[in-house]
Amino acid sequence: MSELRLERVNEEMKKALGEILQREVKDPRLKGLCTVVRVRVTNDFEHARVYVSFLGGEDEAKEAMRALGQAGGFIARQAARRVRLRRTPRLEFIRDDSIAYGVYISRKIDEVMRGAGENGEEDA
Repeated sequence: MSELRLERVNEEMKKALGEILQREVKDPRLKGLCTVVRVRVTNDFEHARVYVSFLGGEDEAKEAMRALGQAGGFIARQAARRVRLRRTPRLEFIRDDSIAYGVYISRKIDEVMRGAGENGEEDA
């Protein structure tokens, strides 16, 4: 299979899973907290790694991961209806903290920049 087709499938799955999580999964542990960051489907379409990010604290993220595990079958069936593939991949949800880490780094940079301005240093 071509790399281009696999990338298209990854993007279609990402879009479909994001919509399913936002609109169709009724579990309150997931409402508004979960974002699909990326999806990586294997070449044989047997498995798909779904990287998800969560808003909120550590406890909320753990509960959301449990909810995803419990709703995995439902989510996969809904995805199969939206993304036409010969096989529906088995979904593996993986927590991705890259967005939270990026926000943390951005805040640290802002703090350093504000600190530099307060110490009488001029901006370049």
